[in-house]
Amino acid sequence: MVRGDRNCLVMAGLFSAALIFFYPLVLPTPLLEPDEGLHATISQEMLEHGEWIVPTVHGQPFLDKPILYFWAQMISLKTFGMHEWAVRLPGLLFGLLGSLTTGLLAWRLFGRQIAAIATLMSMTMFLPLVMAQAATHDVALVPWTNLAILCLWATETSSTRRQQVGWLAGAACMVGLAILTKALIGVAIVCIGYGLFLIFSRRLSLARCVRLAVVLLVGLLMASPWFIAMEIRDRGYLYYYFIERHLLGFATSTQPHGEESWYYYAPFVLLGSIPWSWTIVPLLFDEWRGRKSRTATAPEMILLLCWLIGGLLFLSIAKSKLSTYALPLFPAIAILTAVSWQRFVN
Repeated sequence: MVRGDRNCLVMAGLFSAALIFFYPLVLPTPLLEPDEGLHATISQEMLEHGEWIVPTVHGQPFLDKPILYFWAQMISLKTFGMHEWAVRLPGLLFGLLGSLTTGLLAWRLFGRQIAAIATLMSMTMFLPLVMAQAATHDVALVPWTNLAILCLWATETSSTRRQQVGWLAGAACMVGLAILTKALIGVAIVCIGYGLFLIFSRRLSLARCVRLAVVLLVGLLMASPWFIAMEIRDRGYLYYYFIERHLLGFATSTQPHGEESWYYYAPFVLLGSIPWSWTIVPLLFDEWRGRKSRTATAPEMILLLCWLIGGLLFLSIAKSKLSTYALPLFPAIAILTAVSWQRFVN
């Protein structure tokens, strides 16, 4: 296939994927329970009462989710009115932003052509596509995870100290937005993936550990005003959310979704990434064969594999499990499948 035809095919695929992505906006589908209806009720109630700090449902504080997604829904409802499609619009936009940032990261790692393919695959994977059409906070976490990893990767390739500081500041901003979206789960996946990358690429050093710690600290400070305001308005919120919901939710089965088996995420990752997941197999085989022949694995591949495998192990070890928690792993799958298509199907 000549280059022009291939580019036209990719652009046609992206356009078709966009139509599939946004078709729920024109359908008279009622809000799905429990999440869509619950989140719409919270955002509507906050908007009606002029409340921008404490999420409430039927007048009672809702303490299980941070604020960023509710802010997005409130802005949508205030701008477009109380409609089902206005409730769904933020999720679709966050889903689209997740696909675009997946392509942006792929561009930074591998170039423009793989970026276009990765964007297309990200938009058409089954689970991310379905979740973007429902009001879920996890969809909004994906773009911040992508951009945090992109900024951390850029610090590795920066040629000047000023560029490095700029990328570190960008990573801290993305960490702050991730905390305001889903608290610590996105931060954990980024840190585990990047930390394993430093280890397996033999780049681990005190300076890099300090930079990562500074990124986490600054990101936490950026997100802290809302959490402090919540603690002032509802005493005990910080203990409930970070200790009971996060620490005990990770280590014990006392929280919701705490009784699932260790392999819970395997079918969601494999089936949720159809129709593209099977294309990773020849890529992994080729990389393994290269390792056996003493061919060094590219650092970009190490980053993606550490992100995917490290994040999957972290989620599997946790006691509290839910399919949507795995959404930040799908960009790594999309980029890996794009690399595989470029390498074997071109």
